[in-house]
Amino acid sequence: MLRRSSVELLVTCTMGLEDVALEEVRAVANVRRAELERGKGRLFLEASSLAEAYKILVNAKTVDKVILKLLRARAASLEEIYERTVAVDFSELFEHGQSFAVRTERIGKHDFTSLEISAKVGRAVLDSTRKRVKVDLKQPDVELLAYLRDSDYFLGVNLTGKSMHARGYRVYDHPAALKTTIAQAMVRLVGWDGSEPLIDPMCGGGTIATEAVLYARSFPIQVLKRTFMVEKLAFHDEKSYREAISESFSSANLKKYPVFASDISEKHVSGAILNALSSYTLDSIVFKVLDATKLHEKLDFEPKYVVVNPPYGIRMTRLGYVPFLYRAFLRSLKKASKDFKLSLITPRAKLFGKIAEEEGLSFLCEKGVMHGNLPAKIFVCEFSRG
Repeated sequence: MLRRSSVELLVTCTMGLEDVALEEVRAVANVRRAELERGKGRLFLEASSLAEAYKILVNAKTVDKVILKLLRARAASLEEIYERTVAVDFSELFEHGQSFAVRTERIGKHDFTSLEISAKVGRAVLDSTRKRVKVDLKQPDVELLAYLRDSDYFLGVNLTGKSMHARGYRVYDHPAALKTTIAQAMVRLVGWDGSEPLIDPMCGGGTIATEAVLYARSFPIQVLKRTFMVEKLAFHDEKSYREAISESFSSANLKKYPVFASDISEKHVSGAILNALSSYTLDSIVFKVLDATKLHEKLDFEPKYVVVNPPYGIRMTRLGYVPFLYRAFLRSLKKASKDFKLSLITPRAKLFGKIAEEEGLSFLCEKGVMHGNLPAKIFVCEFSRG
């Protein structure tokens, strides 16, 4: 059990979506204080107890990792990093015989490497704790995360394990799959509440449709598909953890929502169906093989919310295909619905922005994000014929 009246956490998320993640975290847990670092994908939070950290782990769908802060201080040298670290009481983290590893991220100019930081922190842990522990870089029981940005030194313990964007439900891997946490954020940004139809007409592996249903149902998919590293920590409170899971399932629902997903590729639609089946959302999604430039000819309902991750054209050799696709898609969508809201992600931001403006869409917000290694932008737009 943690001997603290409150816990301080570092919650990481996709860079550019910090405000979306913070809004969600505040909705699922009691957060006393929050420091948001825009463009860096970091939220520094103070929660009332470890139980609130469990609620974030179990419920949050727009965050990547939840890290318990052990220290944050100024450190400009390896010696200072050691001095700050060796003063930490690590006994509350470990059981006798457990293993640990230190993972380091270093940003800025330093005369030492990330590996040297990891080694120095590891030495400090071994010198500080009186428990018998060992280093295991491959499969540690405890993972310490060290971040050094210039002289800002943060050390924490990973409560999550692998990133929470890895939901575990993907049995079909689309070659250009959208990160699940970005899909979640796009659904939230467009303002969909589950009462009107939402479509993804270029669904690929079905991530957006699947995440939309998980969002509407408040369904804790990650609890069923993974384990968290916090469960191996000495201070882990199994009772509080199980209560968080029980409360989450009690508040979830299994209602059917009007979600439609389509793609021009029969192979991708078949894969998306498998992913929806794996995520327990198939009963709420209608899948079709459909050309997104012919929505007005095929849909028998008016889509009111559209969330889409269209092809970017990076691997395509057909000159002019992406501009044609974006324009033809928007024109078909305008014929299919007299008013709608659209959330779309693309690295071709100038191109889409120009076409959307020419097609009469109004821009509600734009957010720059990193989609894998690509700088991209999420557009939230609306259209109304009046």
